[in-house]
Amino acid sequence: VVGCAMRLFFPGMSRYYDRLFKLHPHAAPDEITSMASLDLVRACVAARDVNGLPVVAVDIAGAERGYECQVHRPAFELAHAASLAKTVHAGEGFGPESIWQAIRDCHADRIGHGFHLFSHHLVEGEKNKGDDGGRKFVDRLLKHVSDRRITMEVCLTSNLNTMPGLKLEDHSFRRMLDKRVSICLNTDNTLVSNTTMEKELRLAVDVFSLTPKQLKEIVITGFKRSFYHGSYMERRDYVRSVMNHYDAVARKHGVPAA
Repeated sequence: VVGCAMRLFFPGMSRYYDRLFKLHPHAAPDEITSMASLDLVRACVAARDVNGLPVVAVDIAGAERGYECQVHRPAFELAHAASLAKTVHAGEGFGPESIWQAIRDCHADRIGHGFHLFSHHLVEGEKNKGDDGGRKFVDRLLKHVSDRRITMEVCLTSNLNTMPGLKLEDHSFRRMLDKRVSICLNTDNTLVSNTTMEKELRLAVDVFSLTPKQLKEIVITGFKRSFYHGSYMERRDYVRSVMNHYDAVARKHGVPAA
């Protein structure tokens, strides 16, 4: 189970949020947002530690620009202290600074999307722009996520839906592959994007001409970097069983060994 906080909410969005606004009529929107995410993490910790539910991580979803991660820092500090994993939607609707905020403020282990990892032209902070238009900032960010194997959850179809004019062959997934960034493929959602994991894998193979080795690495990374509820040894056995199954399916269909 992954508990998900919202970067943005407003009156009428849900009964829960409506009650928060009524209970705190003099609080600033950011204060209520921070309060809601902190309460979510407390509930996640209690569900895991008191009720024995397999809660493994927390997330933030919603619009990035204008709704920065620092608002959720208290909640994610609590999640970090409680050994919950963290994934954060970042680098889709805002530039590479959004990815850095997710790591700096929320201890992100994974990044939802990460599309703008290489988009130095979208760096906005003057300090981050420096004298080279943000290129050094992006280089440092790339080194940081690569050294720590912070995984980008790439969502091809979803990005096509939310980015008018995007040609899939120009997707940053290609550069992520070339730079050996830790990546896995995801649907983002199945209903709105009308997609499945099978479709996403097929799309990646066809558009980016993935080799059997690359395809296997992407699929297995999804399992290796998953938020697993059991012990480390159980996790190792689980991933090994997935790898063995993958190899068996590949042999059955005549796919060269990776």
